[in-house]
Amino acid sequence: MPTELCNYRLNLYGKAVGTHTLRTQPDKKGVLLEARMTLQGSLGQKTITQTSQLNPALESVRFTEETQESSQTRLFEVTFDAERGVVRFAQREGNKNDLAEEPYLLPYRDPLGLLHALRERPERLRAPLLGKEVVAERLAEVTLETALGERRAHPYVLSPGLSYVYVDATPPHLILRLTQRFDGGLLDAFLVKVVQEESTIREEPRPAKRSRRRRRRGRRGGNKN
Repeated sequence: MPTELCNYRLNLYGKAVGTHTLRTQPDKKGVLLEARMTLQGSLGQKTITQTSQLNPALESVRFTEETQESSQTRLFEVTFDAERGVVRFAQREGNKNDLAEEPYLLPYRDPLGLLHALRERPERLRAPLLGKEVVAERLAEVTLETALGERRAHPYVLSPGLSYVYVDATPPHLILRLTQRFDGGLLDAFLVKVVQEESTIREEPRPAKRSRRRRRRGRRGGNKN
């Protein structure tokens, strides 16, 4: 299936500080998402890559976040195993590798999955994230001047944090703008371009289950000559 690629320009206090891309790829198992934020200027040199795998109900199955800064790389990975009732965490930085687990209690969402769910334009959305619950409230429709022309949009305010997400009122209901608190200021992401490309997001393979080998029973009485 084709992948939707949205390109955004990042502004902090009205100054360009980087770029952001968001890939959305539907598949037979649900949706695969990938977001890549490249920061520069006053925010330093940093690249943050997030990936999300959602099931058909748009609930999180797997989420990763990799941060590259200078020569350092940090990786955070969460696996939501509803079948076994457990959430697994893995955090890697240098030679340090931390693993943890906790019970799977709710149909969790991750940050990318939450944004994708808003494209369904619900009036109100309560989304359980790990460690907190986010509530998205839809506000009155507004008109935005964008790189794609004038657009009618449905704004959402997210609490806690007071971030804002502007969803295009016209299908396929693209995210036109995001405003979130970042490094003590308000970071804006403005949509500048949308393209369709071949599938590029690859689902990470899961470890194969070990199969039990059956021992072959020898014939009783041994071999006959």
